[in-house]
Order: sequence, then C-alpha cells, then structure tokens
Amino acid sequence: MAKKPKVTINDIARLAQTSKTTVSFYLNGKFDKMSVETKDRIATVIEEQQYRPSVATRSLNAKSMKLIGVLIGDITNDFANQIVKGIDEIAKTHNYQLIVGNSNYTFESESDYIDRMLSMGVDGFIVQPTIQFKALIPKIRANGKSLVFIDSQTDMESNAWVKTNNYEAVLETTFELVDKGYNDFILLTVIPVSSVHEWNAVAALPTH
Repeated sequence: MAKKPKVTINDIARLAQTSKTTVSFYLNGKFDKMSVETKDRIATVIEEQQYRPSVATRSLNAKSMKLIGVLIGDITNDFANQIVKGIDEIAKTHNYQLIVGNSNYTFESESDYIDRMLSMGVDGFIVQPTIQFKALIPKIRANGKSLVFIDSQTDMESNAWVKTNNYEAVLETTFELVDKGYNDFILLTVIPVSSVHEWNAVAALPTH
C-alpha cells in the first residue's frame, strides 16, 4: 500500500484558493485582516486534510511561538526537577510551553541544545550553565532571544540571574560544624569543577 503524501502548507493554500501567507496568518491566529469566508474555507480544508503544521511552518510570520527553552545541567538531580516543575507551573499561566534539555554540564551538549532550540523558534532561554556557556551568549543575543540564568551564572553584568547562595550556605554550615567540634572537611565535586556554584562552595571552605 502506497504511503499517503504528506500535506503541506502549499497544498492547504491551493485547496483553499488562497495564498501561503494567508494560511500562515490563519495558523498563527492573525484573523484581523481575513474575511470570514476565507477563514472558514481554510479551516474546512485543514480539517478535511487532517493537516498538522510543523514547528517551522507555524513560526512563519509568528511573533511568538510561546516556547521557552530550559537547559538543565543534570535533570536527574532532585533540585533540578523542582526547578523545572516550578518553571512549568508559571509558564502555563502565561500559555507558554517548555522544551527541556539535559546538558550533563558539558559545553558540547549546551551548544547543540541551543542550536536545536533556536531552530525550533523558542522565545527565550532559562539555563543552568557551565562556565564555558559564556561563549554562546552572543549567538543568543544575535537571534533576539531573552536569557535567564538559574543557580549558576557566567556573565553577571548583563544577564538576569536567579541563584542559590552556595557560598553563604557552605559558610554557615561550616560555622555550625566547627561549633560542634568538627575541624576536618572534605567537599566532593566533579573534576574539573565546571560550574560557578561549585566554585562558590569550594571558595567558602578555606576560610576555616
């Protein structure tokens, strides 16, 4: 049995006797300059053909895809799960959806995910970055996308940053342990230390 040809936006435009641009406007909810007859005709053809537009098609002439790219260092971490859940809850109240990536704290994965998410038309990024992520910031800005760092941060002067204060947390914990009579400490982290919050934790220990 021959495979049914995939229906394209060009097919919808031809069957609805209108232009590709008009169909794109319809798919993105821009009806202000569209007649009721044209709108109904496009809707009928889409239903008859069971057409499902691709992300690329929907992004044509769209000002916002209502998509946020979320890049997490380690998605298996309970803390990361709580972050993603919180972001998703707030995003839904504004009719946004998330595309979540797990970088494993490697710059190569970060770069791949940023390229992929940009091609999908995300409106902005929320990133738990490695120190090397700074190299990707110009590309994000060149595409006109918003960028917010969580937990870790690479360019404090020019980007939004929501963080946990690891330096103060380790410092306070160390004080409490010293008060209880503990004097020798071991901090376990990855080698090499790849994120700013790990450096903050390391920096807090030598003061004691």
